[in-house]
Amino acid sequence: MREQVDNLIYRIGRSRRIQTAILFLLIGGFIALYWGLKTAHVMDGPIFRWENAAYQIRSIFVKPPEEIKKIVIVEVDDETLWKIHLPWAFPRSIHAEFLKKAAQFDPKLITFHFMFAGKTQAQEDQALAEAVREAGNVILADRMTINGDYLISEPEIQSRALASGIISKPRETDNSLRRGYTYFALGEKEPMGVLSSELATLLLDEGMKKENLKIEPNQLLIPTGGGKMAGMPLMEYGTADINYKVNQNAFERIPFWRVYVGDVSPDLLKDKIVMVGITSRILLDIYGTPLGEMPGVVANAYNLLMLMTRDFLHRVPAIFQMLLLFLIGGLMGWIGFRHSFFKALAGALGILAAFVGISAWLFWNDWMWDLFGPMLVLTVAFVVSNAARSAVLFLENLSVRQEAVTDPLTKLYTRRFLESKVEHELEQLKKSRKSDLSVLMTDVDHFKSVNDTFGHDEGDRVLINVAKALKAAARRGDVLTRYGGEEFCVVMPDTNKEDAVKAAERYREAISQAVTIEKEGKVVRNVTVSVGVSSAREDNFMAFLPLVKGADQALYQSKESGRNRVTAYQKDFGNGEKTAHGGEEKGEKAA
Repeated sequence: MREQVDNLIYRIGRSRRIQTAILFLLIGGFIALYWGLKTAHVMDGPIFRWENAAYQIRSIFVKPPEEIKKIVIVEVDDETLWKIHLPWAFPRSIHAEFLKKAAQFDPKLITFHFMFAGKTQAQEDQALAEAVREAGNVILADRMTINGDYLISEPEIQSRALASGIISKPRETDNSLRRGYTYFALGEKEPMGVLSSELATLLLDEGMKKENLKIEPNQLLIPTGGGKMAGMPLMEYGTADINYKVNQNAFERIPFWRVYVGDVSPDLLKDKIVMVGITSRILLDIYGTPLGEMPGVVANAYNLLMLMTRDFLHRVPAIFQMLLLFLIGGLMGWIGFRHSFFKALAGALGILAAFVGISAWLFWNDWMWDLFGPMLVLTVAFVVSNAARSAVLFLENLSVRQEAVTDPLTKLYTRRFLESKVEHELEQLKKSRKSDLSVLMTDVDHFKSVNDTFGHDEGDRVLINVAKALKAAARRGDVLTRYGGEEFCVVMPDTNKEDAVKAAERYREAISQAVTIEKEGKVVRNVTVSVGVSSAREDNFMAFLPLVKGADQALYQSKESGRNRVTAYQKDFGNGEKTAHGGEEKGEKAA
């Protein structure tokens, strides 16, 4: 397992293609995750906050259009409630008197943005109905409930009005007001059954009829004059974005009580569209919008102004927004991965400046796309690519170190690594109660004759196969090294001499069964090895050189005793007594 991990690290550290593929998979995976969360509306909060900032900045620089002069908001504000000295809702005779006074100033249309639902006192209802009839230019308010029920004003009053329209507005996941209804379908026979109050106002103001409008997939076509049509982008349920372009202070606003008592200049209302609505905070008709909190009637005024100017807000198609995310993520990933931190930072700032500039130009021309997502992807790609570059440098260093301690032929560790490993294990042994540390020295029998008889290529093949056999027989924790030439060394942590000898026998048998010498594709003979074993504690070898030298002396005894055997180190080797294990003499003392 460790060898596989080491090989993987080596391949990643050396392959620029693998590194780049992993980087772009990470960035692409994050983009896919973000898009999924966005589709599920989980990201609406930050997306809307960035949109709000864009709306607010644009409203500072946009000059109010001429059409805004045609709109006058008559507001039931806190001052009106105090002046009239009556609780809301006012008696309908108050509104009747208001209409009579307003009609004296000759407004073009009067639109109410609150309902006169249900019956009250008969005298009150009759007074308002008669005032609506006499004015002849009143548009009343309808509502659609959450359940889809269509609610209208009291029929006696509604029947006297010039028209009526829906004032309901859908809310977003953050409860803000960003869209308005254009119409409500009343079955298949009436796909444009009920118009919004603002759209009904537009038709009456410009002398058009409902039949002049055309519904197409994803847009509502509205005549602009000269036979041309302007397309209003539609979303679900016939809604459309409200294009909040100007500061809300640009609208002319007059307190309700001043019209009620006739205390207004005639020019303020003459030929104007008068929008009557509630602005008092006490009456709770205040909504969050991209330009901050505002009364519902003011939001409706924005919607009407957008219809009058035909400045509809368009959304960049989703496919292009997704491609933008991949473009920004890919470009930032490539720059961050290929260049230094400061160059990557400069690249990130350049991409950010380009994105902000393009977004500003698009939004100025009434096109909007996701502002938060690209900046998030840019940030993540910058961080990930720089982290990946650092990780690659780390892996490259690891692979270089791996090359320095790995034998290029057998792919086993080198003698340099062996020495550091044994020294480390000896230190651990001194500090712990591990049973022992054992070392096996292994030598291929008659290897010189293999090179002389069959050539060095066959000799290399034998060494490679011996290494493979050692790996196949290795226990977990054993460290395999090539000591030099045809010698191999196995470090066996937490292993006493008795268990080391048993393991050595398995290594010896595995090699004799698996490794052969071949000539022209035919097996000539099997390869055998001789093994020597020494243990740090038992043999009192608490340093690298004595421990390896002890195993080497035991190996020498195996060679002297006939090869193809395992010998454990004995203190009396110097006196001529040798203990050998292996071959046909396994378990017997050698002479």
